[in-house]
Amino acid sequence: MKSFALFISILSSVSFADASTPPASTNRYFQETFGNNYVVKVFLDDFDKLSLQDKELSYHFNEFSKATRDLSFIQAHPQGLEIRNFIEDLYTSYKVLKAEKNFNPSVLTAIEEYLKTYYLWHGPYVWGGQNKIVMNLTDKKLRRAVRLVESKSGAVTEEQLDKYVKTILDPDHESYAKGPNGELGTQTFYQAGLRLDEIREFRETKYPHRYTPGNSYLSRGKEGKIEESFFRTGGKDLLLPPAMPEQAQFDKYQTEISDLEAAMKKEGLSVAEVEGYEKQKAKLEEKRDRLYFEWVELILDAYLKGKSGVFVKGDVEEGLYAKELKKGMPHLQAAIDLLPMGYDKASLEFTKRALESADSNAVYVYAAAIAANKSTGAVRLAAGFGDNYSDPLGHTSNWTSWVFQTIKSDLVKQVTEPATILALQSSIPWDRQFDNPKPVANTTLIDWQLSVGGLCPACPGGFNTADDHLGRFAPSLSTIVVNWTTARSQGAPPGAAGEFFLKKDDRDRMDKSLPEMGKLAIVLHESLGHAIGMRKPNFAVDISPHGQMLEEARAEGAAAYFMGDPEVMKIAGINDDDLKVYYLDFVTDAMLITLNRIPEGDTEYRRPHERAFNLISRYLVAGNYGIKVTNEKGDAWKSGDKVYFEVTDTAKVREGLGKLLAELMQAIGKGDKTKADELDSKYGGVHDSTWMKQAQTRAAAVGYKPQWVGLLPELKAVEKAGKIEDVTVWHDDSFLKQQLRFSGKKLP
Repeated sequence: MKSFALFISILSSVSFADASTPPASTNRYFQETFGNNYVVKVFLDDFDKLSLQDKELSYHFNEFSKATRDLSFIQAHPQGLEIRNFIEDLYTSYKVLKAEKNFNPSVLTAIEEYLKTYYLWHGPYVWGGQNKIVMNLTDKKLRRAVRLVESKSGAVTEEQLDKYVKTILDPDHESYAKGPNGELGTQTFYQAGLRLDEIREFRETKYPHRYTPGNSYLSRGKEGKIEESFFRTGGKDLLLPPAMPEQAQFDKYQTEISDLEAAMKKEGLSVAEVEGYEKQKAKLEEKRDRLYFEWVELILDAYLKGKSGVFVKGDVEEGLYAKELKKGMPHLQAAIDLLPMGYDKASLEFTKRALESADSNAVYVYAAAIAANKSTGAVRLAAGFGDNYSDPLGHTSNWTSWVFQTIKSDLVKQVTEPATILALQSSIPWDRQFDNPKPVANTTLIDWQLSVGGLCPACPGGFNTADDHLGRFAPSLSTIVVNWTTARSQGAPPGAAGEFFLKKDDRDRMDKSLPEMGKLAIVLHESLGHAIGMRKPNFAVDISPHGQMLEEARAEGAAAYFMGDPEVMKIAGINDDDLKVYYLDFVTDAMLITLNRIPEGDTEYRRPHERAFNLISRYLVAGNYGIKVTNEKGDAWKSGDKVYFEVTDTAKVREGLGKLLAELMQAIGKGDKTKADELDSKYGGVHDSTWMKQAQTRAAAVGYKPQWVGLLPELKAVEKAGKIEDVTVWHDDSFLKQQLRFSGKKLP
């Protein structure tokens, strides 16, 4: 599953002074804080050891990402880029008016914080769209600032403000999802007012095989019907995919699947009859999907063998945001030209074709993903419209662009080798019918990473580029972003550990063992947790709205279960005390510290990853599986006490994890909505409502900030006579300054 999985922060490393200047004991990573966020500097260690070719690739990839950065703002909201430019112009122009009579320093501070937060999320919605960000000003104060700037320089106007003011100030205006019938708020994937049910019907009718293009916009056209437009550059005489050789057989399978689905809707069917239909459907889907991926492999093979005649020449009209996409194409082409024929070159070539044609990009996206999985290059690009669950249906997604140097560690090799994977799968206490018959993982540690989401400052700790369909036919390319996780874990001195963890022995062991165990947990989550168990093909829809959350619970639950496997502990050099603090950190973070990430005014976890980790922890606590809730004296917690946790028995924890995995697989493997509803209703919500206020008070006492953001490294090409002779790395000294420069502006 294409997941950009956010690994829970290492707790001993995420507390920060509530100030804009570093504390006395800061190191090279920590930069500043703003609002509920802290900024860390990200380094490209050992970049100078790369070959010139790899340095050039890195440079062109980074320039490609910067050139297409605006796409992420455009896709966040129909006016996302316009609003960003408006706020930038307002801030930079208002800042120089300090001597004016009507200048208000607190207004400048509010505008600056909103702008930084807007950069962080690339628009007015927090990652995943669970809630909206707004500026902490009244209409009156903001309007006064705009009028002052308009009178002095005309950089912004009150007419502009009238267009954007509700988006900037009103949390209920164009919220990500709204309406009693599932109507969606305004975004650039769907026109406001479209409902989830009609979007689902449109998708399933137009794309019955489910390989939907991930970069399109749906709107209501004539006669109220949904229409689809695409993000693409277009062009003349483009090489496009040929017709599927087995199209007639593919269509036959699809017709048979549709007939089975209709039969399954009949009333009065017995459980055995339903299960029989489901097994028939699964076999047909397997055959149908196999035809599709044989076609993808045929196209990839044709390219690698230089059989250009296999492709079809055709003209493609420009699509949405062609101008923005075209900006980066010269750098993407330069990167392609640097590489010899092989899987690296194929991956980039098909990425380029997907961005050109878009509506036929399903085949190209899969060809690029398969090529990337087989790639052996030191520096890689993953670019396109990757699935980060922006679509409530799991179909459409945001612009993504990554550049990274890859390394293979001995630990990763040993944990993900086929024999180990099969052994671990056989130890899982779920029904054997849910086993993936060919569990394969291709996991990569990223030594450094240059950009995410068109230079999005926020970054996950790990992600997995195979999805439900590709995962059955090609290895899962999983990654851990080592330099980002290092920056996050080393970005400030410890402090939260002393507030949230009772025993000094536990805190001391956390400092020593958690960073490496955290990396291992991401490997286990991404490469094994998502890859081992089978899923019912359409499970996310069948158990909606729990699909993504339960899949993440399965992956993280499997990771926690595997962490205590004797073979993994032997490979990683983990003992029972290490495992104990790992479970302690996990549960404390999920059930208490993460409460700080719940938006103000809300009472529940909304992000699927956070809700999933909370579900695991609550299940363990409720079942008395080796987790004890205590007070500061170590006694059983009661209302009014300060909350702490204690791991009493790691074997019991693993017993509970095993039982939970069995229940999760019943929901996910069978698409059992009753079981999904039961798990979420029992364990998904906050354990005790009073804990939220307590968590906030305790976090404030140590300056804990729930969200982190990176000050990115930058690359400069050293040229002579128009030829790149070297590429050097440098850092800006300010997050705001860097982001403004990316927009072509300066910090006054």
